[in-house]
Amino acid sequence: MLRRSHEAGLVHMAYVMKGSEKPGILCSCCGCCCHTLGGLLRHSIHPLVLSSNYIARDDPEKCVDCGICVSRCVFKARRMEDRLVYDDSKCMGCGLCVTTCSSNAISMVPRRRKAG
Repeated sequence: MLRRSHEAGLVHMAYVMKGSEKPGILCSCCGCCCHTLGGLLRHSIHPLVLSSNYIARDDPEKCVDCGICVSRCVFKARRMEDRLVYDDSKCMGCGLCVTTCSSNAISMVPRRRKAG
């Protein structure tokens, strides 16, 4: 079920409740129908609520600028201009771009946390 929902472009979200170390709820959400993810995106507060230990990393040598990753990115971290433009500060680490990249130009890597 997780694979099928990922293929459909849904973002997996695991809810970890206060006082717990393990997720209590796992859902697969879209930005248009899910009240939680949709609201976070509409009000641009998703970076304040969502977190991920991983982030997408692009290999510009492999990228063929097909734009498939742009349409898969729920968080609008990718856009096409003359070529692909990727703003990693908007990446929430869902991995939807990775699995649809036909040239294997995108991978997931550990997110570097800011000191402070």
